[in-house]
Amino acid sequence: MTHRLLILLTVFLITNGIGQTLIKGIDLKTIPSNWIEVEQRKGRWVRYQPCDASIFTLDLTEKKITTKWGQSVEVYIISESKRNRDSSMTILARAGDQNCSFNFKIKSHRTLWTIKFTDGAYHRKYLIPVQDTAKYSVIVQPCEDCWDKEDCNGRKKNNEH
Repeated sequence: MTHRLLILLTVFLITNGIGQTLIKGIDLKTIPSNWIEVEQRKGRWVRYQPCDASIFTLDLTEKKITTKWGQSVEVYIISESKRNRDSSMTILARAGDQNCSFNFKIKSHRTLWTIKFTDGAYHRKYLIPVQDTAKYSVIVQPCEDCWDKEDCNGRKKNNEH
């Protein structure tokens, strides 16, 4: 009996990959892997590119989620995923000592992702799969050589622009 149990356990580990994180609930391969933020501007959904390049993106693999916001990059190791009763999905992940949950419900056009951290902070972002970017207009914020309103006004007053 013990021998059979050992064989079954060995087959299970080989089939599922020794050392792999087993993700239950959602086949993450069925979800688009690269996402980019969209915003509503003047009643239209657009891809807004601010001068400081602080565009939020999310990359999803079977084992991790990578978020990028401007030059800030965070990598979260996935520990669990589940499908909720309202058809939304939740992925639990960890970056360093920070646990967080990524909750989302895929819709035909854009998807609201809510990222909640254990310290109570959260972000809500509307994202689209990167392959859908051609469907959205792009608004580019012009860059100025000044960092705040007072500096810009002073340069305009002195004809430095």
